[in-house]
Amino acid sequence: MPGGTDPALHHRVITWGVRVRIPPAKRDEVRSIFRGLLEPTRVRGGCLSCRVYQDVEDSNVLVLMQEWASSDDLQRYLRSEDRRALIGVMELATEPPDVWLDTIESREGLDRLAKLMGSDARRASDESLDTGHTLGV
Repeated sequence: MPGGTDPALHHRVITWGVRVRIPPAKRDEVRSIFRGLLEPTRVRGGCLSCRVYQDVEDSNVLVLMQEWASSDDLQRYLRSEDRRALIGVMELATEPPDVWLDTIESREGLDRLAKLMGSDARRASDESLDTGHTLGV
């Protein structure tokens, strides 16, 4: 449901990620390693999402984020051969990697954001959708 609560999220989702700062000379190598993990991870049982992001302020910072249907699914993944690649990337980091694991109980979207921002935000969003323009945020 666009902009609203995702009806598919009726149970807990386990999200984990790793943020690494890597030497400029190793950036392409790490991007390639992360890119190689994407599709095989996405087709694993229990994987809901797997994405890689690059920091817009520091191109040497990359983030791998994954969402899993259960902690058991995540545990099976982290015990797979992919862990070698993940450990290898963390070992290339120029500082200790930032690793997190979150349990998401619910997820809300644009409707909730509009409520938090006030009614004008929702109206501006609706108008931008009608006109094809983006919000000036």
